Amino acid sequence: MRQFYFFVLIMLLSICSFGQIQIGIKSGYNYFFTIDKELGPTTYSIDNNSWVVAISLRERTPGMFNMGFEIEYISHSFSVDSRWGGPNNGDHAQYSYSIGYLNLYILPQFVFGKHLKWFVYVGPYVGQLTNSKINGTLNSWHGTTNKSITREGKASEDFVRTDFGVATGAGIDIPIFKRLNFLIEIGSSIGFRNLAKAWSTDFFNFLNLKAEVGFTYNIGNQGLFKRNSCKKGTL
Repeated sequence: MRQFYFFVLIMLLSICSFGQIQIGIKSGYNYFFTIDKELGPTTYSIDNNSWVVAISLRERTPGMFNMGFEIEYISHSFSVDSRWGGPNNGDHAQYSYSIGYLNLYILPQFVFGKHLKWFVYVGPYVGQLTNSKINGTLNSWHGTTNKSITREGKASEDFVRTDFGVATGAGIDIPIFKRLNFLIEIGSSIGFRNLAKAWSTDFFNFLNLKAEVGFTYNIGNQGLFKRNSCKKGTL
């Protein structure tokens, strides 16, 4: 949680130095893969690929280098079939999950073009678990004793609350009316932290491939670090 607040602080301090600001909203389709390093026999399946929605705040000055920030909600639905232990003592988990994270991105950008604005970016993100749901069973055996537990409902204890990783992507702003633009963007993100705490894995996270569209609006005209100075003889 502290990492998330730290990213928020960086965002607020940076915005204070922005001249022209571009605000935006976008949504799109997320095709994702699971990334894992197994400790035991574990298989994953994607139940549903997800939609993402995000709000962006970007610097749009005449220079090539601009700073950008983004707050995104992203969800994942997947199933886990995992075994661990031995012939005398072990567990077999069969879980279906639906989870969501709120991610905050810091995205330095290189911007090209005068009328059409092309941009590419790469930067870190930190995410906070917002919702989780489970439906499944856990079968355990200890000697001659077998036990089965059915799980339904909230599953926040099965995942770490704070994730972090890196994102990269590219897009284009197409002017449609005065300061209003139509946005087309493709991007990817990958998490670096082991999210799982409820089954046999040494590492589990996601690789996300996103295609998004939306709208942006430009506000202000001054450049980065430029200030309006008083003319001589004026108060």
